[in-house]
Amino acid sequence: MKVLKRISGLLLLLVLFNACNKDEEPLSETYLNLIGTWSSTEIKYGVLIDNVSITQYFIDELGYTEAEAEAAVVLFGQALASGFVGTLEFKNDNTYIAKFGGDTVNGTWELVNSDQQINLKEDGFPEVQEVEIKSVTETTLVVAFDEMTSDDLDGDGTDEELSINLELTLDKQ
Repeated sequence: MKVLKRISGLLLLLVLFNACNKDEEPLSETYLNLIGTWSSTEIKYGVLIDNVSITQYFIDELGYTEAEAEAAVVLFGQALASGFVGTLEFKNDNTYIAKFGGDTVNGTWELVNSDQQINLKEDGFPEVQEVEIKSVTETTLVVAFDEMTSDDLDGDGTDEELSINLELTLDKQ
């Protein structure tokens, strides 16, 4: 009976030892801090149209006065910012749910570049959105990313290149 108990004990230790895989890396502080739901609190942006500031583009290409251009930029910024009001939830199974501007997006996420970048892959789309982590604590997350698009902004039949740099500050709920 003693031999059976010892063998059972050794088997239990062997099972426990094998369950703790030595190849698995411990979760990083950045990973652990990201898990949870975040609400956007501040949005900063920079916009270039054909490599010219948006204000200067409105003046030079659209004939706005400086005051009109500044007012248009404020309206543009408000519209842009409204699309990033909402929440972003990172789950520990590496899925996320983003609820911004009235839209809900699901996908997967991963930390890369020594935990300095989050790659977001929206369900059903092949593209990956690379998001730079500026800082992350247990309560505040600051990320930045760039968007590039082309569109005929002035109606002349030629696409303009629109480059937007966003910095988003989020607080954990």
